[in-house]
Amino acid sequence: MAILTATAGGGAKVEPGTYIVTCVEAKEDHLDNSKYGTGDVLRLDLEVEGERDEEGEAVTIDAIANLKLSPKSKLWEWAEAFGLKPEVGQPFDTDQFEGLQAQAVIIDKTNDDGGVFSRVDRIVPRPRAGSQQPKSVIRADGSPDFTVFWAEVKRLGLDKAKVAYHRGPDAPA
Repeated sequence: MAILTATAGGGAKVEPGTYIVTCVEAKEDHLDNSKYGTGDVLRLDLEVEGERDEEGEAVTIDAIANLKLSPKSKLWEWAEAFGLKPEVGQPFDTDQFEGLQAQAVIIDKTNDDGGVFSRVDRIVPRPRAGSQQPKSVIRADGSPDFTVFWAEVKRLGLDKAKVAYHRGPDAPA
């Protein structure tokens, strides 16, 4: 079980790692001052399996994606991770997310005033029945474990050529 710490914003902070999550609510929202797109987003409230806050309540974390649904969009990727099958040209009801499970890769992010908060970095499918739960790609010290990462990439049926690499703001050039 991860150690939880209350953040300044009042939400629960979850240790970085990969967790099984259940979507408890999917709702449309609008972000003012959005850096990308129109600011219209889908917000998924995800309950983190086995995690409780200081009061013993289930821990939820939200994940946000633009409302654009296309085969290359984050929302499409999430739908597939939750086992849904969107189709081009067909209506897609976002309420279908509710009650479904996937895995969320949770990372620490730092906001403009230096506060650290938990953020859903990726949503990926749950392991198949009978397969072993993957180890976290984040070591206890917060550094990435690339051996585990590339093993998970391979397990998901991807290869290095299909994985986008992003250097974090603190990474050496």
